[in-house]
Amino acid sequence: MIIQNRYKIIKILDQNDISTVYKAQDLFHEYEIVLKELTISEEYENYEFELKRRAELEYKLLSTINHKNVVKAHHFFHENNSTYLVIDYVPGNSLEEILNTQKDTFSLQEKIKIFMQIANGLSAIHDAQVIHRDIKPGNIIIKYKTQQPMILDLGVSKSFSGDFSNITKNDDIVGTVFYMSPEQIKGDTTISSDIFSLGVSMHQFFLWNNCSPFFERQQMKAIDKILYERIPSVAEKLNTEKSNQTYIEISNLIDQMLAKTPGERINISNVLSVLETLI
Repeated sequence: MIIQNRYKIIKILDQNDISTVYKAQDLFHEYEIVLKELTISEEYENYEFELKRRAELEYKLLSTINHKNVVKAHHFFHENNSTYLVIDYVPGNSLEEILNTQKDTFSLQEKIKIFMQIANGLSAIHDAQVIHRDIKPGNIIIKYKTQQPMILDLGVSKSFSGDFSNITKNDDIVGTVFYMSPEQIKGDTTISSDIFSLGVSMHQFFLWNNCSPFFERQQMKAIDKILYERIPSVAEKLNTEKSNQTYIEISNLIDQMLAKTPGERINISNVLSVLETLI
């Protein structure tokens, strides 16, 4: 199947109640891309207008952010009553898939470099006046050969400037609960909320766990844990032979990212400054 006389479908990469994501060939430029089609089920028909606006927002944001650690969007269009978004195809696996299916073969320095690149990508997103609101291992792709991480999926992001600033109100709760900050759960998302979510993701990454440290089978228990409980630090969880000074500094940094209140949480510039000393 060829869409818009340009994009040749190769295979389905993902499918849910809202969208179908394809790997496709751009016949104009002869390279592979990701084609995201809104395929809204009956359950979500009442939200069709908002979902289309979100897709347009995602395109607007991803097409204006130029950073090697953020996936870029190239085209947004409508055809045959469907809405499509074209973004970079990244040959790799999500960090979530890696953590769930592979043994921990990354060295400490490799992990730090990946951490720093993700933080750099997030900084670029924030510089564009955007809050991602769904930073998690599933939204970070690691390239096969280079281990270059790329942040994707700004579908629930919030721009706090320009024409799209009012698509989502402050009291709307969006994102993935197990990676949300306390204030995000309460409906008051800030740039600092992304720092918390990155801290949760990196806590999971450095311990090579297959789920968030806040994961609970009952969602309300997870919410209580995020709001009120201190999770054990990376250094506390690691065995003694790994508890060297670099691990301790990474552990302290992640703890600062996981502060319960935004005012006590480290900012992205200082996260990068700490990581630069550890490279």
